[in-house]
Amino acid sequence: MNKIFITFLPLTMLITALIVSAQNTLARIPGDPSMGYHQESCQADDSCEEENQDQSTYAKIKKHLLELDLNFSIDLLKIELLEGIDFITKYRYDSEPSYHNGYYTRIDKWDAKFKINAGELLENIVGELPFGNTIQPGKSIIFVRQYKDQLKARTALPINPILKLPRNAKIAQDLEEGTFVSMQTYLNLITRIGPDVAQTSIIEAEAGALYLISGEFTTQIFKLANNRIRLKAIYNTSKGPGLYFKIDLAPQIDIASGLTNDLINNALDFELFEASYDKEKGYMLAYDYFLDLSYPEVQKAYNAFIKSSFKFAPEKAKLIFGNKKQLITTSIANLEPIHEIFMQDIDKPQEKRRVDKKFEASNDYQMKTFSVSFDTKLFELKAKDIKSTNYIVHTDQNEIKSFYQFDTFSKKNEFNLFFSVFDRKTINDSYVLYQADQDEKLTNLDNADFGISLEKSYPAFSRDEQLYVQKYLLNNLPRSIYKRIEWNKIISLSKEDIKKRKSIGAQNAFYTTQDQKSGKFRWQIHFHKSIFDTVAQSDDRELDQRLSALIEKYIGTGPTTQSRIKALYPTGDKPVNPTANNDDTCNLNGLENYKKQFIKLIRKYVNEQGDSTDSKATKNQYLARILNTEIFQNVGIAFLSSFISEEDLENLVTFNLMWTSKEVAQNLGKDYTFAFGKSEHADLFNHMTYLTGTMQNRSFDLRLVGYDVTNVPDYKHWLDDDTPQK
Repeated sequence: MNKIFITFLPLTMLITALIVSAQNTLARIPGDPSMGYHQESCQADDSCEEENQDQSTYAKIKKHLLELDLNFSIDLLKIELLEGIDFITKYRYDSEPSYHNGYYTRIDKWDAKFKINAGELLENIVGELPFGNTIQPGKSIIFVRQYKDQLKARTALPINPILKLPRNAKIAQDLEEGTFVSMQTYLNLITRIGPDVAQTSIIEAEAGALYLISGEFTTQIFKLANNRIRLKAIYNTSKGPGLYFKIDLAPQIDIASGLTNDLINNALDFELFEASYDKEKGYMLAYDYFLDLSYPEVQKAYNAFIKSSFKFAPEKAKLIFGNKKQLITTSIANLEPIHEIFMQDIDKPQEKRRVDKKFEASNDYQMKTFSVSFDTKLFELKAKDIKSTNYIVHTDQNEIKSFYQFDTFSKKNEFNLFFSVFDRKTINDSYVLYQADQDEKLTNLDNADFGISLEKSYPAFSRDEQLYVQKYLLNNLPRSIYKRIEWNKIISLSKEDIKKRKSIGAQNAFYTTQDQKSGKFRWQIHFHKSIFDTVAQSDDRELDQRLSALIEKYIGTGPTTQSRIKALYPTGDKPVNPTANNDDTCNLNGLENYKKQFIKLIRKYVNEQGDSTDSKATKNQYLARILNTEIFQNVGIAFLSSFISEEDLENLVTFNLMWTSKEVAQNLGKDYTFAFGKSEHADLFNHMTYLTGTMQNRSFDLRLVGYDVTNVPDYKHWLDDDTPQK
C-alpha cells in the first residue's frame, strides 16, 4: 500500500498520476517474481500446451487467487486547493463480480476527511452555487460501473468525485449508462408530507404544510438510457443503546528471516472474537422517482433537489429535525418541483410521463441486532440475527395511501477461508405484513401475508451445491411452478448425464459435471394471507397426514431412510416410547414428536387473534419458533403450498428465482430469472427489501433489488436494452 503526498497540484493531475501508478502495479502482478507469481514463458506453440497440461495444484491455486475480487485502499490526497484549507480524502477501489449478467463491477469509493460545503470550498472549482447537499467528514461518495471484461473493470480510470458528482442535470446526463452514484449527504429537504404520512410518533403533522427535514440522507442516482435517471432519496435516523464485546489476540514472534517482525506480527494479528447487541428505534423516509432529463423543466426540478439558489427562512416551514440557527445559513434542497411534474403527468401513460414516481413511503421502526464474528485472517466467520418492526405508510403511483406493519426476521452468515478462495455468504429473510390504520394500530392479526427468501453467493459454485438448491426447490415448490423453471439454461448436461438421468428414471433431478464460478442464486416466495385461514380450518389429523407425505418425499425411501430420519430428527439418549426396543422405532417416535411440536406451533400461530401490540408480539414469537424448526426448514414451503388449489396458485403465490454465474452469463448472455404469480403487494415487498437492507447497513447487491428495471414490465420503456453498460 502506497501513500502519495503531493502539494500545489491540480486534482485531476494527481488522480492521473495515481492511476498510471496503479495500472503499472496491476500490470506487474501476474508475472512479477518478487510477488511470488509464476511468469508465463511459453508462446502459442506445442510446448505451451504441454506446459499447461503439467500445471501443478499450486499453480492452479495461484491462478484462482488472481481471479478473486480485487480490493485495495490508498490514503492518497493531501493537497492545498485553496489557501489555508487542506483537502484530505481516502480512496478505495474495488473490482468484483457483479453477480449480474456476467458483468464485473467497478467501485470507486471516496471518503471525505472534512466537510464538503460547496459555498465555502468548491466555488472556484465547480461553480453554480450554492450546493444543497453537504457531505460530512467520514461520509462516502460511491461510483459504480459495470464492465464485461475483468481487466477493464480493474484498470478503468477512476471517476473524479469533484468533477463528476451529479450536482446538476447536465452532469447527470453526461454519466455513462449503467453508472450508479451513492452519496451520504447532510441535506435540508423541503418535502410535502401530508398528515396521513406524517402521523407517527416522531412527526406531528399539520394539514397543507410543507415540511423541512434536516439530517443525513442517502442520495442515489442511477443513469439509464435516453437522458433518463432514477433518483432515490432515503432519510434514516436512529438511536438506541448498544452492547459491544471484543477479544483481541496479537502474538509477538521473533524470527530470523528476510521479513521484518512488524510484517509477521501484522500478518498474524487478528480479532479472535467480537460480539455486539444493538436495540434501536428509527425513522425513515424514502422517495423513488424516474426523471427524463430531456425536458428543461425536469432539469430545473432536478437542480432544485440537488442544489438550491435561494435561502428559506425556517419560520416558513415546519421544522421536524435540525437546528434553526444552522438552517438560516444553509442552502435548502426542494423535492416539490419533481413531485409537481409527476402530478401534472399522472393521467398520462407511463411511457409518456416526464417524471414517474416508483415509490414513496415513511417508516417508523424498531430493530434488534445480534452479531458475532470470529477472525483469524485465514479464517473468518460472521453471523447476524436481526429483527425489525416497521410501521409503513405507502403512497402508490395513484397517490393512494395504505398503512401496514411490516415485521422482518433476518439471518446473515459469512464464511471466508484462505483469502476468500472458499467464501460463502448466506442471507435468509422472512417477513410478515399486517394491516394497520393511520394511527399505527393493527386492524387485526388474522390478515397477514407471509414471505421468505434465501440468497447465497459463492466464488466457486460446486456441483453438489447446485444439486442441493435444485433438490430443495423440487421438494418444496408446487409441481406446476417447478416444471416451468428451465434448468437446462442454468446448468449444462453432457450426453452421459442425460443417459444417466434416463437410466434411473430421474425425470426431475439433474446431474452436471460442471462447477460454476462467481455463482449466486436468490429465490423469494410470498404467500397470500388467505392461506392461513385454510390452515386454521384443518384438523390436526389432516395436518399430520400432509406433513408425513411431505417428509417421506423429502427423505425418500430405501435402506438409508431410518438413518436419515435419525440425522434430521434426533431423539436424544432415551427412546421416546418406553416400549420401543430398537433404534428404528425410536427414530420414528422422534419424528412423530417433531410433527406434534410443529402442528402445535402452527395451531397457536393461526389461532392467535387480537389487535394489540402484545398479541402481535406473541404471534411473531410463534412464527420465529416455526421458522427455526427442522420440519419447516426442510418442507415448510411445501406444507403451506399444499393448501392451495391449482386454480388459485397464480393469485395466492408469488415466486421469483435469480441464478447467475460466469457460465450462465456466457450461455445466455444474461442472468437467468424466473417469475410466477402476481401478488398485490409484490412491489411493496421489493422496495421494503431494499429499505430494510439500508437500515441493516448490509452490503447487498444493488442489481438484485431496486435498480434492475429491465425485469419490471412497466418500466422497460426506460431502457434501450438490458445491458448495464456498453
